[in-house]
Amino acid sequence: MQPNNMTYDSLVKSLVSYNQRKNEADFADFIPQFISMAENRLAGIFKNLGQLKYVSTNEVTSTINKPENWRCTRSFRVSNTVTGETRTLLERSYEFIKQYDSEAIQESPLELPKYYGDYDFYNWEVTYINPSLIGKLHLEVGYYERPPYLSPANQQNWWTQYSPQCILYSAMLETALFLRTPENIQYWGTLLQQSVSEISKEDANRIVDWAYALKGATE
Repeated sequence: MQPNNMTYDSLVKSLVSYNQRKNEADFADFIPQFISMAENRLAGIFKNLGQLKYVSTNEVTSTINKPENWRCTRSFRVSNTVTGETRTLLERSYEFIKQYDSEAIQESPLELPKYYGDYDFYNWEVTYINPSLIGKLHLEVGYYERPPYLSPANQQNWWTQYSPQCILYSAMLETALFLRTPENIQYWGTLLQQSVSEISKEDANRIVDWAYALKGATE
């Protein structure tokens, strides 16, 4: 997928032109809000390979900081660097983890943790880790990143480079909601849905192609 040349400034111009609001200052004042709301909408829809990131650390404790642009977690894998034992943790609620901790301390104090969850928006919580395992664990987390917000100072991000039609349609949908034009709400909403579906299919095809490539390499 080749990067596109759309920028924040060109997106602003498109919104003004498409809505035929060239000389309306009040409308122009709301455009930054339309764009940020459009980005929030897309961030809630997309779980895209282009936004999939991995972070790893050997500093594994019960509470772990999330990356700055974290949006949602895909995988959570911990391993014992001494024994080689590895486990993919299952996601559970914070309340479940706290209840489980009191039982795990007594039952399997040296076992790798089994569960993780969101402590809050900025941290993960992991089930009980015996102090003797501190410094012997390695953690790898797969997560979907929220692209940095567009602004006059940040002219491009993942949306403008790799999904310009989606950010345009999403922003136009926000303007239609603002202007209360039902026909435009339906029109831009349909175009956005179609574009999201197309990109999702592209991602699915890449995953399948990669799976076959790996299978062929191991046979």
